[in-house]
Amino acid sequence: MDLMQLYRVAKMYYLDGMNQAEIGRQENLSRSQISRLLEQSRQQGLVRIEVMLPDQLGSDKLESLLARELNLQNLVIVPVDEMDLSEEVINLAIAMGAAPLIANTIRNSRVVGVGWGRTVYQASFHVPFGNYDSETLFVPLVGTSGTNDPHLQINAIIDRFAQKYRGKSFFSGMQVFREREMPLSRLETKRLHNMQHYWNLLDAAIFGLGGRLSDDTFFAEELGEEYAQYIKRSNIVGDVLAQFFFEDGTSMDLQERYRQTAFAIEKLPKVPKTICLAGGKDKVDALYAGARAGFFKTLVTDSVTARLLYEKIRRQIEQ
Repeated sequence: MDLMQLYRVAKMYYLDGMNQAEIGRQENLSRSQISRLLEQSRQQGLVRIEVMLPDQLGSDKLESLLARELNLQNLVIVPVDEMDLSEEVINLAIAMGAAPLIANTIRNSRVVGVGWGRTVYQASFHVPFGNYDSETLFVPLVGTSGTNDPHLQINAIIDRFAQKYRGKSFFSGMQVFREREMPLSRLETKRLHNMQHYWNLLDAAIFGLGGRLSDDTFFAEELGEEYAQYIKRSNIVGDVLAQFFFEDGTSMDLQERYRQTAFAIEKLPKVPKTICLAGGKDKVDALYAGARAGFFKTLVTDSVTARLLYEKIRRQIEQ
């Protein structure tokens, strides 16, 4: 049994809104074969269907309240099973929920910036293919990582988005963190200048968000264990585009030691369309602070994180 084919068929039918005839043409199968695959996907547990009364769900009311309190233009809450709240489950749910929103939001955009992280990485797989030629240019909002983590390979993520949207790619050859005393070569200086030029033309930006630093964070490898521990003790609440920020939305200055290749988060409020994909209990404070600072206008998160954000807001009001 080809589980990936079951997954593809189920996704096209239940999430992308394609009918069985359309799926059959894409998979080179008959409608009866597609019907059997959809039944098998349910039997294998790849698809779970829940019917809930509106009063029990309450997602519309929650979305409206959070969007208003966090000054968001748009908020999408993706339902998740509270009995299975692993990071992988949350990331995949948010990525799949964000895919059609991303496709619609960046339509007609000329320059789209993309960040990195597990959820953005997953979203790059689930954004549907466009059926049109596009002049959209996808550019990295951060430099490259020296780790082997696929979720941080910004050029691969950029290329996948461009392929899905039939657009163009601008690849980064610059490290996200570089020792201050290491000078840039002539070619690197030109590359950085070109990247900054595109940053000034951004129509939209898609990125993830991290919470407080943990002991297993990749930043320890990028910055060194000693400096990572220093940042961890500095009361930061999270990071966006490899930039650490505090509860009031101000960012931590690393310029004394590092030259950083990343779009400045202080400029994100000026980008017309900004989409943040993030969820998890450890990111509630960072999401709250990031939204209040105007880092993103649209947030896609999971239902558990949304309710924790609501509880945080309620406590703030009661104080």
